[in-house]
Amino acid sequence: MSGRIHFRPSAARLPHVAQRVVLVRCSLRPSLPPWPPKVIATRYRWLGPCSRSPLRSWTRGKTSSASSARAPKRGPPMERMPLAQGVFSAMRLNTFSEEELRARFDEADRNGSGQLELQEIVETVREAHRGRVEDEMLEGHVERMSSAMLTRFDRDKDERISYDEFRDGVRELAEQRDGRMWPIAGSMLASGMSVGIVIPAMPMLVQYLGLSQAEFGSAVSAFGLSKLLANFPAAVAVDTHGRRAAMVFGLVVVGWSFIGLGLADSLGHLIAARFLTGTGASFMMAGATLAVAEISTPLNRARMLAPVMTAFSAGTVLGPALGGWLIGSMGLSPTLFAVGGLFFLNAAVTRLRIEETRPANAAAAARTAVDAARATLAQWAPLWRMPELRSAFAVNGAYWIAVAGGNMTMLPLLLAGHFGLAPAEIGTVFAVQGAITVACAGPTAWLAD
Repeated sequence: MSGRIHFRPSAARLPHVAQRVVLVRCSLRPSLPPWPPKVIATRYRWLGPCSRSPLRSWTRGKTSSASSARAPKRGPPMERMPLAQGVFSAMRLNTFSEEELRARFDEADRNGSGQLELQEIVETVREAHRGRVEDEMLEGHVERMSSAMLTRFDRDKDERISYDEFRDGVRELAEQRDGRMWPIAGSMLASGMSVGIVIPAMPMLVQYLGLSQAEFGSAVSAFGLSKLLANFPAAVAVDTHGRRAAMVFGLVVVGWSFIGLGLADSLGHLIAARFLTGTGASFMMAGATLAVAEISTPLNRARMLAPVMTAFSAGTVLGPALGGWLIGSMGLSPTLFAVGGLFFLNAAVTRLRIEETRPANAAAAARTAVDAARATLAQWAPLWRMPELRSAFAVNGAYWIAVAGGNMTMLPLLLAGHFGLAPAEIGTVFAVQGAITVACAGPTAWLAD
């Protein structure tokens, strides 16, 4: 069999013919790379496994050196963008309201026929993604995205997209969950489990250091205070360095804070370690929530955020029971050191497994930390002037005051002092509490959407 294909179909049918040829050849030669191909003029270039390998020309037995020299470098994240994100960015969709969908459809319908043809889709995608994809890869990206959009939305198979097909197809995509959410949820599950492991340790730290209830309350407050103060630099960091980088940094900082907890021998050391914990948690949560928010839409945002928050709560369900057992078998300090190691491991996995979601234009806009800080302040100022958001801020603040005072300070002291529970029993109480949170998260997210 020849290693090169010299077949020139019509331009309109090119992506579909290419797919049929590839499927037939792959059935005859299982060693061929998988779909999709990259089509440049009349030459066929193939993407490697999982669409992550650099583009290369396939020849019989090996890749020619000349073709390798001309092969473009791996494209930016736009090359691997899911269909939903590609459609939304090409059509500039934000609210997904009937008015917005109608306006964007009319803009793309350049000949005013009331239906989108393949050439109109190609021109719309090209204009939207020019400058966001490398020039030598733009045409292949446009062809793939346009063909996929036509195949997905064209339900009557007439090679055109009516407005009803466009509206229903866009909303169907907008309601689906983006698969990039699950690695983030996995990271939050591991973080929640690590945090839950430490819950039974806090009353033991109070007894070990001989702290009063007021001193223990100040240590708990240090966590909330640092989280409050770190929110602004965390917001700047996610714009200047990216969402994934903020998550990794936060996880590393929290890991070191638990090492500090294991070494604490005074109230000052305990407060410093808890302050460090709150700082890292702020960076971690800022990166995770913003990453999920960017890959979600108004039609699925609650259902996208719910698994991430539920994963953290599920970790706190498993963590306390495991923490009580570890403290009983390993001791207090070794358990805290082990938790710090888990955070370091989670940071490494997050760096390797989670994709960066920051848009390319955001990276260009936030060139320095000062510019990012100014942009963040400019975004916050209008929010404070909105009465409905001020009410939401007040409710959220009251909630965290109640949680910090009752659940994080008084309840551990009550369980350890008044009831005399062992670490494993304290862990069980918090595990039951977390299980209720997990059970209610799904129905609540459905009601919110």
